[in-house]
Formats: sequence, structure tokens, C-alpha cells
Amino acid sequence: MHWFILTTAFLCCVHVVAGAGFLFDWKSKRFQAIWVPGPFRKRFFGNAVVTPRDGTLAIRQEYRTLKPDQKRRLHDCLNRLKREELENSGGYSALETLIIFHREKTSPNAHGSPCFLPWHREYLHRLEQLLRGCDPSVALPYWDSSLDSYLPDPSQSMLFTDNWLGPAWGAVNRGFMANWTVVPEDCQSLGKVVVRQCGNDGSLLMSLDKIDQFLEKRSFAEACVPEDVTFENHHGEVHTWIDGHMLSMTCAPNDICFWLHHCNIDRIWELFRSAHPGSDGPDAYPTGPMIRTGWQANDTLHPFFEKKNADGLSADYARLFYNYDPSPSTVRCTEHSQCRSSILWCDTRTAKCKSMVRPDGDCTGLPNEACCCEEPGTSPECVVKEGDMKRCVCNKETGPHRCQSSTDCQREEWCDPETGDCRRKLRLNETCAGLPPDACSPSNCVPPASTACVAAAGQCGCVLPRCTSSDAECRAINTHWCNTERRQCERKRHIGESCSGLPDNACARGSSCRDDQKPSCSGTCQCKDEDISQLIGTL
Repeated sequence: MHWFILTTAFLCCVHVVAGAGFLFDWKSKRFQAIWVPGPFRKRFFGNAVVTPRDGTLAIRQEYRTLKPDQKRRLHDCLNRLKREELENSGGYSALETLIIFHREKTSPNAHGSPCFLPWHREYLHRLEQLLRGCDPSVALPYWDSSLDSYLPDPSQSMLFTDNWLGPAWGAVNRGFMANWTVVPEDCQSLGKVVVRQCGNDGSLLMSLDKIDQFLEKRSFAEACVPEDVTFENHHGEVHTWIDGHMLSMTCAPNDICFWLHHCNIDRIWELFRSAHPGSDGPDAYPTGPMIRTGWQANDTLHPFFEKKNADGLSADYARLFYNYDPSPSTVRCTEHSQCRSSILWCDTRTAKCKSMVRPDGDCTGLPNEACCCEEPGTSPECVVKEGDMKRCVCNKETGPHRCQSSTDCQREEWCDPETGDCRRKLRLNETCAGLPPDACSPSNCVPPASTACVAAAGQCGCVLPRCTSSDAECRAINTHWCNTERRQCERKRHIGESCSGLPDNACARGSSCRDDQKPSCSGTCQCKDEDISQLIGTL
């Protein structure tokens, strides 16, 4: 308490001095007076180091474009902000104190009002200042959910895996925010740790069409509540899609998805501001009878008591504090590297960067390169798993090793006689020109057919075995017969199919013929009554 009184007295003296403010000191776990913009009020932490002394702005990137070291630093700082308790805070950490601000009682003008965008801009800014106080190289990233909107099931995006945001369904007990306890306690009715139910309801995501609708507005007043609720409603669809704690206004900030999603909303607003220069400053804040008390330009931006609602429209945020790195969704790509992420791929059919699908995720309608395998020594493939649905699988690559024949290799490998290396067997329709028959995987064909390199097509295909005189050589006498003229096993014709010029054994009995009938070829395959006199003679 003495510390707070002294601090307040100090601020009273320096309030008129440009650059007076506070930074949270990690060693003492206290706020320390430093040379930065803005006054300090009780329980406010974050109007701190907005720019390093060299003037470098924070660069907000799409989360998936962070390099491994950038991502590690971000995750480390978020965990420190979450787990290290503040003094005189009632047991809350710095991040938790920010979380409990996001409720109707504390922030009555944050939703359903013209303050929606400016309020959340200041809210994001406070978290980013804490992050930069932890590590000056860290900036708050954004999640451009339009990159996931193309997937058959966006919840199976690589974004929702252990190395990134953790699971899309159930308790978030894996990943960097594993087992984060939710606050306040009344949020724990759903679970004590963050819960998601992605895709349970709602329509993902901030599609490019929805973004364009917002950018087509001519001014801030035209684009916000109460004149237009569209953009705030679109933002809410993502909350609904993630479900779980994100569905509650009070509980949503417990999930890091909240911060990354709102940072993307702020990015879209900044695109709007850039497209309408001079039409979106503090003077552009809407006025009129529909703007009730508490929402008006000069009303307090609760709980940030030193700010007015219109202050959130200041150009100083982008001028002094941060810039946005362009999203991969804005790139017309021709190759994967242009998407700048190991979990994004370039769909050259549409020239768009898109999210990759996690292992065992739904990849129906997508090529192999849309699947991601982060485990070393594996290669992705989109294969039919159930019905018409395709799923991503990661095939183990044992790596080249010496061999003399295919018996020296794994079951799904063949021996390359030129190099003496074991290689993955090819699937149906993969190019095999010049390769031996066993270069094609036999597991893709229905017996008795086996996979071989079909010379005429230059691709792996299904071929039937050779034979000389007996249907038994075809190893499937109910479904295949031996064409002795061609010395080739062929499929038996069904009853009713044409069999002109073929013997009776070219027809299959199937379920069409009775026990006292046999299949016969008379132009078409038919069921013919057996000759009883011949049977009696046999007896």
C-alpha cells in the first residue's frame, strides 16, 4: 500500500512530463516508473514500453508465420503472464487481471456499442505491452481464420495441434497453454481448464467475403453499432464456432484464441483505416441520439479510466506502437514457400495460401500436399479411409538403405536395382515408367488382381494373374476364369451380361442361379437347368 501511495504521488509530479509511465518489473513483481507515454492508474498495467528506445515498432504477424524461436518466446512470456502472481492483486496473475476486465460490469461499453473496435484495440495493446515488458522482441500475433475456412473441417487444421494452439475439442490439456486454470471461478462450471468444442456450432470463419463487406464501408460511423451490427456479429461467429469458454463474454479471454482472433479483427480495422485516410480518427466517432450515455465520444473507456471512448480511434496506435505484417491470405501464390509457414500450403488451383490438415484429418477434395506431417521421417498422403471421406496419413519413411532384392526391404518398399536403395512403393496411378513391377504397391487392388507397372499407361495399375489351362490358376474360381487363348485370367460375366464367343465357365453363378441350375453362355450369360438324365447316368 505504501508503494502505491508513493507511486501515485510520483505520477502527480510527472503527469505533465511527456513520456511518464510504468513498466511491470519481473524481478520485483512490481510496476516501476520508466520513461514511456501515459499515466498510471490502479490495476492498470500495460501502458508501458510501447516502443523500444531504438524506435522499433511491434510487428504483429499471422501466428503461423512465426519462426520457431519467435513462437517459443511468445509462449514462454504468455505462460509467465499466466502463472506469476501479481502483488496486491487478490491472487491473480497479470494475464488473469486482464481477463477479468472483459465482463459487462467492468467494461459496459465493450460490446454492442460504437466502442467495440476501439475498446478491444486498447485491450489488446495492454496485453502486448506486458509481453514486450517480458521480452522486447515479442509482439502479439493474429489468427487469420480465413486461411482455415477452406477446409472440409476447419477444426482439423494443423493450427489445433500440440505444437500450436492445442486441441480443438475438449479440455486444452496439451500444447503451450495446457491446463491453464480459468478465471473467475464462475467460469469453472464448464471445466477448471480451458475447454473448446470447435465446430459444434457457428460458421467459421472470418471469410474474405465478410472482410470485404466491412472494407466497403465509407466511415467508422457507418461500419459500427448502432448503425451497422454486421462486423461485430461476424466476429461473434468465430466465438460461437470455437464454443466452450469462448462462448461466454466473461470467460472467453481465458483462451489464447480470443486474443489472436481479436488481433485479427483489429488488423482488418487497420486495413479499413488505411483505405479511408482522414475518415477514421477521434473526430470520426459517431454522435447523435442513438449514442446513449456511456457510449459517447467523451465518456470514459472503462476500465481504462485515463482514456475516452474516442481515444481508441487515434492514429497513434499504428504510428507509435505496432504495425501489421500482411497475412498470407493476401498473397497470390505459385509455391508453398510464398505462404511463409510450415503448416500452410499453396493451392495452385486457386493461387491461395490455405491451412494444412492435421494427421488423420479430413482431406476430402484436397491433394497430398494439403496434409501435414511434422514428425521427421514421414511423408503425407490423402487416402480414402471410410466411405468417400479421405483422411491424411503420415507414411513412415525408413530412409534409403542397401538392398539386393525387395525381400531386403519393408513390406511397402521395393528395391531399386540401380542404386541398391529401398524406396516407398508407388500407389495406383502414380508414374512408374521404366520401373520394375514390384515398384507398385499390391495393397491397392482387389484380389486376385495385383498392382503392377502398366507399360502402356506408364502408371501403376491393377492387373490379373497369368494362367495356362485351369480356372484354379486364377485363385478366385467364383469370380475369375482362365482365358486359355490369351493365357490371362479375366473377370467372369454376371447373369445378363454379354459373353458372345466365350465358354460357359466365363459366366459366374452368383446368386441369380438356383442350386439345380448352372451358368451358361448363349450370347449372354444365363441360368440353365442341369440335364437330369446326365445326373442319373452319373449316379
